[in-house]
Amino acid sequence: MNIAIPELALVVLIGPDSAAKRAFAVKHFKPDELHEPDVPIIEARLEAGKFTVVDAPNESVEDRAKFHTVSRHHFVEPVAILFDFAKGKNDSARSALLGRRLKALDKEGFHRVGLLDSETSAAKATVTRERLPQRRPELTGPFDIIGDVHGCFDELEELLNWLGYLPASNDAGERIYRHPNGRRVIFLGDLVDRGPRVVECVKLAMAMCRDGALCVPGNHDVKFAKKLAGHDVHVAHGLQASLDQTAAMPEKAREKFIEDSRKFIETLPHHYVLDGGKLVVAHAGMREEMQGRSGGRTREFALYGETTGEYDSFGLPVRLNWAAQYNGAAFVAYGHMAVKEAAWLNNTVCIDTGCVFGGRLSALKWPEKELVQVKARKVHWATSKPRS
Repeated sequence: MNIAIPELALVVLIGPDSAAKRAFAVKHFKPDELHEPDVPIIEARLEAGKFTVVDAPNESVEDRAKFHTVSRHHFVEPVAILFDFAKGKNDSARSALLGRRLKALDKEGFHRVGLLDSETSAAKATVTRERLPQRRPELTGPFDIIGDVHGCFDELEELLNWLGYLPASNDAGERIYRHPNGRRVIFLGDLVDRGPRVVECVKLAMAMCRDGALCVPGNHDVKFAKKLAGHDVHVAHGLQASLDQTAAMPEKAREKFIEDSRKFIETLPHHYVLDGGKLVVAHAGMREEMQGRSGGRTREFALYGETTGEYDSFGLPVRLNWAAQYNGAAFVAYGHMAVKEAAWLNNTVCIDTGCVFGGRLSALKWPEKELVQVKARKVHWATSKPRS
């Protein structure tokens, strides 16, 4: 079997010491990656962004709990590799026991588990290290980073024209926009909801991403995808507009759009680290210690920013201004919170300038750090509190 492990992870080897377990560890991990269960050392390594393996029996829940806490604190994925060479049980009983052990590890928080159930499987197993999709430092731009579109397709096309993009077709024959000088679009999410042409916005973003553009999901996009997948979500804050426009499509086109857009949104990285680490893009922002990291807390921050856990009278989370405390070296471009003017603060900028509310659709040119904006054609979504 092959065990796939993220390039930055805390790997916990589980099982009694044996020659097969030691041989596996030496074969697949570097000497400086293998460590005793010394929490301070593990903490320091993860903080420094170093791949780390805990080589110990780790047989009890209590032994493993501290490692899951450490990985969560440092925004890395915990991975378990279970060595269970038990003999003397019939196949059905053994299979049931292993199934229970795997479920128990999943409940502990080890959602990625490699099972080696014999010395032979340990000897034959391979390990691959998967690149974290949010880490793309080799992509250096130049980029045109586009803020929250919210179905404002006419304004999006106008903005692309002002940025110098020309109509073209990708390899699938889909209509896209392509820059003659090789510039690359990055969509900051919230393509859907509230505006009049949601379907066209999503289809253009999908087609352009197949041609090299990048996109991160917004909280509205994620909720839309959940609804398309059949989950019970609260229809509010403009989601009904997206659903109505989707329902108005011809049946075959609608079915394809639902399937394609759901998969597209579900597979988007929650943020990107680009240009040698000098640029970070995320829908709602990204604190320095989370950049290039994984895990649910990083994803939640990318989608919603920093919240208090409370909700206001509009049913929206009460948010904190994370950028006010930001002092990271990477420049962070984000959207999510509609502002009248682009908000520059502490090496960050919010470029959601509320097009759907009658404001403007903004793009940040990188590395130039120049704004290009177009005015909204009209107020597409009237509200007394224009927030994402």
